[in-house]
Amino acid sequence: MTTALWPTVHLYADFAGAPLSSHSNPADIAGDLVGFQTHRGRDNTASTFDVGSCTLVLDNTLGQYGPTYTQTPWAGNIQPMKWMRLWCVAGAAVPNIFEGYVDGWTLVTSGTGEEYVTVTLSDAFKILNLFQWTGGSTSATTDQRIQTVEQLAGFTSFGHLDTGLSTVPAILAPANLNGLQHCQDVANTEDGQYYIGMHTPTVGAAGFVFESRYHRSTASRSTTSQATLIDDGTGTIDYEDNQSFAYDDSQIWTSSTVTDGNGDTFTYTDTSSAITNYLNRTQTVSILTTAPNEGADRAAWTVQSSLGQLNQVRIDGITVDPVFAATASGTTTLWQTLLSLDISDRVTVKRTAPPSTLHGLPSNQITGDFFIERIDHSVSLADGYWQVTFGLSAVTQTAPNWLIIGTGKLGTTGGANTAVLGY
Repeated sequence: MTTALWPTVHLYADFAGAPLSSHSNPADIAGDLVGFQTHRGRDNTASTFDVGSCTLVLDNTLGQYGPTYTQTPWAGNIQPMKWMRLWCVAGAAVPNIFEGYVDGWTLVTSGTGEEYVTVTLSDAFKILNLFQWTGGSTSATTDQRIQTVEQLAGFTSFGHLDTGLSTVPAILAPANLNGLQHCQDVANTEDGQYYIGMHTPTVGAAGFVFESRYHRSTASRSTTSQATLIDDGTGTIDYEDNQSFAYDDSQIWTSSTVTDGNGDTFTYTDTSSAITNYLNRTQTVSILTTAPNEGADRAAWTVQSSLGQLNQVRIDGITVDPVFAATASGTTTLWQTLLSLDISDRVTVKRTAPPSTLHGLPSNQITGDFFIERIDHSVSLADGYWQVTFGLSAVTQTAPNWLIIGTGKLGTTGGANTAVLGY
């Protein structure tokens, strides 16, 4: 391994500050970092972005991370809920890997007498999940409601908020709403994405990201491919052979039934010849909005989005080994590109099908564009091991050719109007 080609890893820890303080003077303890594993995102577009997790392994030979040791520089502060941020410098890029709060510290002694500490963390969704909101809010757009809950939970620094396209009703006090669940319900009403992102490296920024339902159809990082993952050794980012391609009917809906905040129910069913072979597959959704007929629009939107899944594969897992690829290429470009990717970024995947001697078919390459839904890191700094695994959804599944009112996106291709009316 050529260690010079590795990014410079930093691990900030605020031992003295409160969980939601500014974290203006953290300690960099990367010198004790042995390895880590992180998980952020969701399995697929039918699931919810949940609390992200991280496990760190720290060298504790000097006892500095023992909660009962009095000689440690952080005596009395080796506690749960301490803030940490794992980030790196890769060329000109300064990407975050994970930011969150300590769940616990576990002392581990090896057979050779070496001592380590395993630290588990959860991201800012953990704070929202611990927050109970008593209500007392007027009606608001989806982004406004989410920011209100984040602020009431104690956050003062945020990531990115799109302007919401749906409105949610007032919540009268007294209420007893779980903060994270309510924000997820609001994001579901929008039919957007709500997750903890890593594009903003500012210390103390929680990284909340709320994307409207048009985000992936209009944002540059989602409309233009940010990287190409390829399997034949000719690209900047080569992936391994153990990728998991899925082509099934689990996310195809021929019908959708939506119940809105008024209790009114709306159903949309597609009877086109392209979908009839899938019989009756109904998705049932509840949304908060009380806007007239928005439930009907949402039902149609859901089914039309689902039609994009036809004849498309989903990539549940595709793994890149940047250590091998960077060493082979002798460049840090791969690290800059790879570690800067985040959820909702668009990437291109190229898969080379081997030639068939039995049928006399030549080798050919299959190309498709996908959105990132999940990012996992598995790293051993001591052993020179780093793997990044992405979960991907097909672009056509979540971003059909929408005709978006109020924009110049007409959705025409070669003079043929293929647009579907959005809402």
